[in-house]
Amino acid sequence: MKRTIAEINDRIKRQEAVVLTAQEVSEIVKEGGSVLSGTGETINLGANAETSVNNWYSTSYSVSTIFTPTKFRDYVKSRKQYKTIETLSEITANGIFYLANDITLTSDDVAIFNGKNIVLLTDNSKVTIDEAATPTHEFTPTGSLAIIADEITVTGTITEINAILIGNTVQIGTSNTDPLKVTGNLIQLTNSPKFVNTRTLSTRVTPSLFIKFDKTAYLNLLPYLSISMYDWRQIQ
Repeated sequence: MKRTIAEINDRIKRQEAVVLTAQEVSEIVKEGGSVLSGTGETINLGANAETSVNNWYSTSYSVSTIFTPTKFRDYVKSRKQYKTIETLSEITANGIFYLANDITLTSDDVAIFNGKNIVLLTDNSKVTIDEAATPTHEFTPTGSLAIIADEITVTGTITEINAILIGNTVQIGTSNTDPLKVTGNLIQLTNSPKFVNTRTLSTRVTPSLFIKFDKTAYLNLLPYLSISMYDWRQIQ
């Protein structure tokens, strides 16, 4: 049974524990997200760009553990099942796939990922998302996909991507006419070079870079993206 906002507020006032669904959070907050960068760093989203309706951002965000493709690769090789591949045709089921070389993804490859939960991992290669020979401006598989790489490059003609993008560096292509929508997430891990929004539209009506956080993709990929923590004691 769906709870009303008034019922939720009454429980909060009585200091009772309340667990909110994602939909309830959205109905209560009714706001866009924020952009976070490290202490002392600047946020460059391009001319005429704001982070959200309220322009929320922080330049003093810090994390306790630094995730890198290399560290995750080491963990995967020691704790998880994975398969090293040279071509995308080797992907036939859910799982983690380690890329042995640079690779380019286009709309022609979407069918490989449809209906699957896939993590593409590489710590020393480049992943490019580009148009196919018959041009389309989207890379939108219906499955859940995470790309973890040293470098992720999106060409300037791509306008929509369904994937979680995590790279030491992420470049989204240059365009003053084509915006980019990412459904999943976009995370750049290093500050050299700094992430720059190179989609520079002349209007503020349409965001030049729009990132829609997809919780479903994270949940579907949890068996592959998660790590296990161990605690032990010596008994004499």
